[in-house]
Amino acid sequence: MTLSKLASSAALIALVAGAPMLTMVSAAQAQDAPAAEQMPDVLQGLDLQNVETETARGGHMRYEGEMADGTEIEALFDRDGTLMMFEADDGVVPATVLDAAVPAEIRNAEAFDLLTRIEELHSRGDMLGLKGEDKDGEELHLMFDLTGKLTGIATDDTAVPQDIVATLLPQTVRDSDIAAQFAVIDHVMSGSDRVMIGGEDADGEDLRAQFDMDGNLLRFGRGDDDRGDHRMHGDRMGRGGHGGPGEHRGPGKHGGKHDDHARGPRHDDRGMMKGDEALMDMDAVTTSLTEAGYTDLGKFRRKGPGAAVSATNPDGEEVMLQLSPEGEVMRETAR
Repeated sequence: MTLSKLASSAALIALVAGAPMLTMVSAAQAQDAPAAEQMPDVLQGLDLQNVETETARGGHMRYEGEMADGTEIEALFDRDGTLMMFEADDGVVPATVLDAAVPAEIRNAEAFDLLTRIEELHSRGDMLGLKGEDKDGEELHLMFDLTGKLTGIATDDTAVPQDIVATLLPQTVRDSDIAAQFAVIDHVMSGSDRVMIGGEDADGEDLRAQFDMDGNLLRFGRGDDDRGDHRMHGDRMGRGGHGGPGEHRGPGKHGGKHDDHARGPRHDDRGMMKGDEALMDMDAVTTSLTEAGYTDLGKFRRKGPGAAVSATNPDGEEVMLQLSPEGEVMRETAR
């Protein structure tokens, strides 16, 4: 189980608020390398070389370049110049960037010190994700709200420390029969009204579960299916350690050649999308995706037994979501 996991977010779980999306300008447009004084303040002190810029949708700006030590960086800013994402390829996020982009409340949080090396940061307004390594060199992803409260954690198949599990999971969840099936918990995410955990059972099989704060089970999965629904947003494992714009999860091979598929989904007057076997309540699905942190949802299209829809994930990345017949996110891939 890799780190892209806390979603449904993760922030870290089907998290609960969205990031602004890159709205269509045309295709992204490459531009001439800017002078240092033309770049956002947070980049000006990095002495970047070989800088390339790109205007993405909605006026978002993407910068790529090399620092003096050869580390390649990529940074994404919204139209207001706010840093949404910064990645250092095989390097670390410079201290000046952390000071500018990470609120003091987070930098002073005890959990912040779990990261001894920070390679990526992703901001979506009310949440900030940090990815890097712990003191043992193990991959670690943390999610904070802006008050410095830890809201999610994901490891790379190593157990989340029990004291953090106890902090993030209500006692009602920890006491549940489902939670007892987890031999290893490697990601936890806490939202305003629900929590999500993922890990493995005693046989090494992947498990995922989502609960409300009273310990009532909302969703449960075993094995590889639907893993994209429970990932921690901000971690892109598909592109040399990241998954979007690379990929969070490989695209599915679904899709039929029925006439209904070719024409796209049909909707009845109750907002239901007609499939081969059942009706999908589009209002409910839209609400669920919005609560999970997805914004700018496009038109739903029939995709195999489920559906597909374009969206912006909680990290502000343009993605395509593949949905199960029940409307749950099965996979998230970059567009």
